[in-house]
Amino acid sequence: MGEDANEASFLYLDTVGGVERFTSEISATREIALDTEGASFHRFVDRIYLLQLSTRQHHAVIDPLPIGVPSGLGALLEDPSVEVVFHDADYDLRLLQQDYGWHVRTIFDTRIAAQLLGYTAFGLAALLERFFDVKLDKKHQRADWSMRPLTADMLDYAAQDTRFLLQHLSGQGTAWLELSGELIMKDLAPGEMLRVHPGHVGAFMSTVSFQITTVPGIKNMIFGGDGIFLAQLVGPGRIWLQTLPLSRLAHQIAHYLPHTSREVPSAAGAGVLGGIVGSILSGGE
Repeated sequence: MGEDANEASFLYLDTVGGVERFTSEISATREIALDTEGASFHRFVDRIYLLQLSTRQHHAVIDPLPIGVPSGLGALLEDPSVEVVFHDADYDLRLLQQDYGWHVRTIFDTRIAAQLLGYTAFGLAALLERFFDVKLDKKHQRADWSMRPLTADMLDYAAQDTRFLLQHLSGQGTAWLELSGELIMKDLAPGEMLRVHPGHVGAFMSTVSFQITTVPGIKNMIFGGDGIFLAQLVGPGRIWLQTLPLSRLAHQIAHYLPHTSREVPSAAGAGVLGGIVGSILSGGE
């Protein structure tokens, strides 16, 4: 059954004291989900009109207009030991730097992660519906967040932008994962490293270190001069790999789709290029 996205409770903070108390309460956390609301569709010069943040236990919407710069929160977000999770961080980071001079040090972007994993629908609404069966009401997608007072519906909408970004599975029980192709299970020894295309990573134990890295020396126009992005997993621990991620599945199906005579040459060229790229990214498997 789908979950009502408006069920979660959150704190609405619009006083200096309220923000300071909340910041003190979450000061020990090492993970924070963050989002901002501007009004670029309604104002020539944009700025931050709302800050939404979540930890694993708390959710809050901060109104910065009556309180100014929440400096305590800025210090927490700039702490390199605190991982700040965004969805599509570019806009938020620019506003945070422009308005407050904040430079977030440790960032995880769920939009980039979804793209690296081969998902073609990587908007927040699409991902929430896919993984949590949550359907967001988009009626406030282009709302004027500079207006005051904000309605209860608008605040509820804003709070959902960070509520699910830190969700994870834990505890005892059975978890079902949707993987494609054949499943490869491998036990990594302490310090043993494996690099694969991010789309091949299905799951890994919490003891495994995971990060996105690049292969140096492979730079051309296809990859924008940045090299090839690979997932780097370092043991100890067990990992599960899938042999047919979405990107490769789409390429395989393309061969069986009807093409017009004008499309055949470009499709063939794409097939050759896709085969070469696929072989490189998969490590020749």
